[in-house]
Amino acid sequence: MTSEGDETGTGISFDPLSMIEMWQDLHQLIEQWTAKYGTPPDLAATALSEFAKTLSNQPPSK
Repeated sequence: MTSEGDETGTGISFDPLSMIEMWQDLHQLIEQWTAKYGTPPDLAATALSEFAKTLSNQPPSK
């Protein structure tokens, strides 16, 4: 089993099977965004990807 703590030092374990639920949530978010803003799914996915990049470029909060 992988552990988030391996990289962050927090010791929080990560369940790889939770990725399935996260992917389902992201797919649903893309569908909602597409409906709300009238965009094609690829544009909504690109926007989500760009947003995720900004989050990963931030320094860790304490």
